[in-house]
Formats: sequence, C-alpha cells, structure tokens
Amino acid sequence: AICLSLYYPKNFIQIGSFQLKLLIVPLLQIIMFGMGTTMSFKDFYGVIKMPKGVIVGLICQFSIMPFLGFSLAYLFKFPPEISAGIVLIGSSPSGLASNVMAYLARANLALSVTLTAVATLSAPIITPLLMKLLAGAFVPIDFFDMTISMIKMVILPVLVGLIFNYFFYGKIIWLDKVMPIISMTAIALIITIITAAGRDSLISIGFFLIIAAIIHNLSGYFLGYWGCKI
Repeated sequence: AICLSLYYPKNFIQIGSFQLKLLIVPLLQIIMFGMGTTMSFKDFYGVIKMPKGVIVGLICQFSIMPFLGFSLAYLFKFPPEISAGIVLIGSSPSGLASNVMAYLARANLALSVTLTAVATLSAPIITPLLMKLLAGAFVPIDFFDMTISMIKMVILPVLVGLIFNYFFYGKIIWLDKVMPIISMTAIALIITIITAAGRDSLISIGFFLIIAAIIHNLSGYFLGYWGCKI
C-alpha cells in the first residue's frame, strides 16, 4: 500500500473532484466497529481477576511509549507535524495486533485482551491529555476537540460493535468472516491516502523515520518487559 501511494500519489489524493482524505474518518469508524465485534463485555472481567497486571500494563503503555516518542522526536529534530505524529503513535492504545502477538508468544492472552479493551475505552481521555502535555511542544493541540473526535471515531463504533457482538455473535456467520477482511482493507486504504498526502515529507526524512520507529518499538518492548518484571 505504501509503495503504491509513493509511486502513484495522485491516484490516492482525489478522484475527480472528490478528496479521498474525507474517507479517513468513516474508514476508521468501520475499523473500530470491526474491533468492537471481536470484543465482548467478558473481556473487562480481567480487571477484577488481574487488577495488578491491568494497572501495571496500563501505566507502562501510557508512560513508556509516549515519553519514548517525545524523546525520539526531540533527538531526531523532525518537523513539528512529524514529531507530533510520533508522540501520537506512542500515546495511542494497543489494537488487536497485540492480542495476536500475545497469542503467538504464548503469553497471558486474557490479560492482553483485557488491556486492549480497557486502554481503548480510556484512550479518548488519556491520549488527548498526553498529546496536550507532550505533542503540545511541537504543534497546537486542542484537548477538548481531540477528545470529542476520538469519542466519535473510537468509542461510539466500538460500543456499537460490542452491542452487536452481544446480540448477534454466531448468528450472522458470514459477517463474522467478512468484518476482518473489511477492516484490513480499510487500514490499507487509510495508509495509501495518508502516505500519498505526505509523500514529499516521507521521501525527505523517510530513512530517519524508519530508524526512529525501530528504536521506538524495540525500546518499548525492552522497557515494557522489564518495567512489568520489576
């Protein structure tokens, strides 16, 4: 998706007079709805069963990654909007990919699922707050506008997906099979649209951005593991 949009950016910026960036919010809502349909209210029981694990996990997630993002953006001296983006990546909750990785690693899958559920519903408050405190050093951040946007893009679709899953899980089998494909397609489309829009910036600082991303992830794994170990 990235290669296509880097080589043929015009095809992913607009079709006729229609700006493709207008699709980003609806596509995100579809992804969040799809995520909600894979979750259940039982996922939140882990807070009661494993309170220490959930609390430590959340603290690590919303402290290590945002501050690492801020530090890397500052050290690499990226342009303001790129720096804010790196902080945003660190301040965002984990998605379903973390659950898949926990499963493959034979880790505590129940805890991972609970952390994903709790972090996702906490994000509309915690993520804008972290952005205001950290990314505010690079670009202006409106806490309330960002909170409302995240509620619209994350909380409402996830809650609708949760309710849908509660009433219809296993009853509409074709939809259970189709939603992951729709979500993956939506993610690919969003990547092409965003990459095409920022093509010139990505080409000029792409290599350093890749290095920063690798450091961010590896440091997150290392500090996250040892933080929880301690």
